[in-house]
Amino acid sequence: MRLFIVPTHLAMKAWHEGACKLAEATDKAMGEVTPDQLKMMLGRGERQLVGIENGADVVAWFAVSVDQMPNIRVLYIYAAWAPGSVNLEVFAPLAQFARDSGASEIRGASSDAIMRIWRAKLGAEKLYNVFRIEV
Repeated sequence: MRLFIVPTHLAMKAWHEGACKLAEATDKAMGEVTPDQLKMMLGRGERQLVGIENGADVVAWFAVSVDQMPNIRVLYIYAAWAPGSVNLEVFAPLAQFARDSGASEIRGASSDAIMRIWRAKLGAEKLYNVFRIEV
């Protein structure tokens, strides 16, 4: 497995060549972002597009950012597409990318179902809940 970084100026090309599968992740984003908005954020460099290759096949796409918090630097996954590929073999290049970026953790928000999968397969730990109150 090999991780590749898509330069911002090639994000639209990559979107049309397969990264558009990240649009499926926006279906679970609870209205926070649409596919067009995610594509725009990648094209403007607000999120970084990375993919995982297995030979000639791209088996995972991620929209990420490296966030410096007061006490920790994290690689934050904003959107992921990796059907059937959530395992240590696919995850290892992403973890190395996080370390190379100076991050000591990978974080992201997910549904309870995805959290259970990531916990079982990758050792993910639930940190807290996010709530919404309409006003």
